[in-house]
Amino acid sequence: MPGHKGSPQDPSWLEQALAAFQEALRLIDREKEPGVYGVVLHDIADVHAAAGDLQEATASYRDAVKYKLLADDPGDLASTLVALGSCLIQSDEPTEARSVLDQAKELLSEEGSGIEHRVRAIRFQELGRAYEELGGRNQRGAYGEALAAYTAALGLVDADTDPGFYGTVLQDIGDVHRADGRLREAVAAYEKAVECLRGAEDARGRLPSVLVSLGRARRRMGALDQGTLANGEGDLDPGLAPAPPDPRGSERPE
Repeated sequence: MPGHKGSPQDPSWLEQALAAFQEALRLIDREKEPGVYGVVLHDIADVHAAAGDLQEATASYRDAVKYKLLADDPGDLASTLVALGSCLIQSDEPTEARSVLDQAKELLSEEGSGIEHRVRAIRFQELGRAYEELGGRNQRGAYGEALAAYTAALGLVDADTDPGFYGTVLQDIGDVHRADGRLREAVAAYEKAVECLRGAEDARGRLPSVLVSLGRARRRMGALDQGTLANGEGDLDPGLAPAPPDPRGSERPE
């Protein structure tokens, strides 16, 4: 399994994982169980992606989409479409990536799709992160699409019963605002995220990351205020441009 990009893991473990998935694939009747066949193809694609072989990963994600289209599980199909889109982004194919992500958005936005609310919220979060990555590659309107996807995810989550997930999506929203130069909106989102995560026992590990993001956004706001007072105008110093988003965990069901 040659690696083209990324930081490959121990190849022996990845090769063993690939062998297990390929054996499973041979035992599945793809005509009778196309959805299950597609799930295993997605797993195979994940292994190739972990090895840095984006070409093989993309091919396997495409095959997974083909078989999942034959099954009646739009939430699972959306997951593979987002994974394929993300892989295409990493492969420097932003135009095709956006087309694939738009397909996932359309699927998740369909009324009566039958996708369970939390699964749908998780898929919208994954979609938002993929669009956000596109935005980081200067694709026009991608940050707006990311924000829309995160907002859709929030609308499917109850902040009182699931404050951890709600707070994590608020952090995502803050990251998009920060990356797109809207520091005041970023600070407001981070503050709400901190409030949610403080009340979530299962999300304490995420709280330091949000606090750091909040602190950095506030620091930049302070630097901007000082520059405004000193210069008598509000021009942004190029050295104060928003930093890339911090690494975050993912809310994905097993």
